[in-house]
Amino acid sequence: MKILNTNKLALAALVGSLALTPAAFAAGTAADAPQKRAATAEKAGERGKLSADEKARLEQALGTGQDRNYYRPALEKMGYTVTSVNDSDADHLEMEVVKGDYSYEVKVDFDKTSRKSTKVDVAANLWETEATEKAKGEK
Repeated sequence: MKILNTNKLALAALVGSLALTPAAFAAGTAADAPQKRAATAEKAGERGKLSADEKARLEQALGTGQDRNYYRPALEKMGYTVTSVNDSDADHLEMEVVKGDYSYEVKVDFDKTSRKSTKVDVAANLWETEATEKAKGEK
C-alpha cells in the first residue's frame, strides 16, 4: 500500500477549494440580483421624484427679475452650497449647487439692458466638478 505524498494532497485540496469558491459566489450573486435591481430601481425612482420636486421648488423660489448678486445668497439661505461657477458673463450665469446628496445646475439668463434675470432653469447636474463631488462626500 502506497502512502500519498502530503505535498500533493495539500495542493489538491487547495486547488479544489479555489475552484469551488467562485462557483458558490456566482450562485449566491445570481440569486440576489433581482432583489438588488428592484431595490436600486425603487431608490432611483424616489430620488428622481425628490429631484423633480426640488427642481420646481428651486426655480419658483429663485424667480426672475433679480440682479446677478441676488442668486448666491438666496441659494445659501435655502441651504445650498455653490461649489462652482461654470459660466458667468453679462447675459448668463451658470452655477453648480449641492445640498446633501443632490447636485443641481442653476442657469440664469439676464437682460443685457436692465441686467435683471429673465429666466431661471434648474437641472440635475450630470457633469460634476471636483468641488461638487467633494461637497457631496464622493471624493
